[in-house]
Amino acid sequence: MFDRLISLIGKDNLDKICKVNIALVGVGGVGGFTLESLVRSGIKNITIFDGDVIDESNLNRQIIALNENIGKPKIEVAIKRMKNINPSINITGFNIYINEENINNLQGFDYVIDACDDLTAKVAVIKYCVKNNRKIV
Repeated sequence: MFDRLISLIGKDNLDKICKVNIALVGVGGVGGFTLESLVRSGIKNITIFDGDVIDESNLNRQIIALNENIGKPKIEVAIKRMKNINPSINITGFNIYINEENINNLQGFDYVIDACDDLTAKVAVIKYCVKNNRKIV
């Protein structure tokens, strides 16, 4: 599956990428495309957080949004799509919005990617990452 990527970055670098553990907060407009890019780039350990469901208004801007998915949790749809791309990924989803009360769910990750659209959550994620010396994108 990753032959072309290996020719670009080398097998050793792909092996490094495969071991990275990433948390992605939000799988909507920005987060959905980010998630798909990560999976197609060889990232194998991903945990996603989003408490929303797919709505008709998502169809024109979110990669995971299809008519058949309207009303379904974004987490459920995203995991199914990513496993269709790479069945060997280790992807876990939490159907929650990250906030100050549950921010400790971001423990233990090499990188945290903020793709949420809630300003309070965004501030909480940034504060947590700075305080705990976590790499944030």
